[in-house]
Amino acid sequence: MNGDIYRFVRHNPPAYADMRSWEDEGRNPGHGDPCGRCALSVLTRAEDIPTARKAIPFFRKLQVAKATLRPEHGKSCQSGNNAWHYSLWVRATHGATIHQEFSVVAA
Repeated sequence: MNGDIYRFVRHNPPAYADMRSWEDEGRNPGHGDPCGRCALSVLTRAEDIPTARKAIPFFRKLQVAKATLRPEHGKSCQSGNNAWHYSLWVRATHGATIHQEFSVVAA
């Protein structure tokens, strides 16, 4: 990871709870790719925010937070069926504080 990243969040400022993976939350245990369940869903381009909100109506209720991350924060790659969707794996050393890197930029 090296650059700007966007994540849909509930809190302003973003809270630790906004940066929990499906695995962290215990959602749908045993379903899906175990590696993917440990990642956070993110976007890498601000212009993809309207597309993501249209594709996933739940996102319309959330705010958008932005961070500028560096390689020491973790790794990301495009994932899923949508070109705009990326997965971010946060390094353990930043897991408890990664929310502090983000600021809300849009309601």
